[in-house]
Amino acid sequence: MNKPTFVYITYINTTAEKLWEALTTTDVIRQYWSGRTNKSRWKKGAILESHAPEGELEWHGKILESRRPRLLSYTFDVVGGNEPASRVAFEIERPTRTNARRTGALKLTVTHDKFPASSNVYLGIKEGWP
Repeated sequence: MNKPTFVYITYINTTAEKLWEALTTTDVIRQYWSGRTNKSRWKKGAILESHAPEGELEWHGKILESRRPRLLSYTFDVVGGNEPASRVAFEIERPTRTNARRTGALKLTVTHDKFPASSNVYLGIKEGWP
């Protein structure tokens, strides 16, 4: 069986710096992660923790790459999830599509991969990321 990979691409009309801030600022994250908080120093090697609105730790990871404002990557290890950690990467770039370039939109690619072949975590995230 093949190992699953999730890729989600969207275009956002903002600056790279503002998009980076949205990915790494706890108060902003809380707004689009349904009240959850992701806390880290956002530097390579730093620990990342994600807490439910009630405060319990849901998943944790380690920052693999942090190249502000273009690339953020970390491991994703679900608490009690009996699976090895997967990997999440956010890539921010100028799109090659002419219409998106004219509007000033940025291309955000979210890739979540490195799952085992029969991953329960993959089943959970494939609806959550969009």
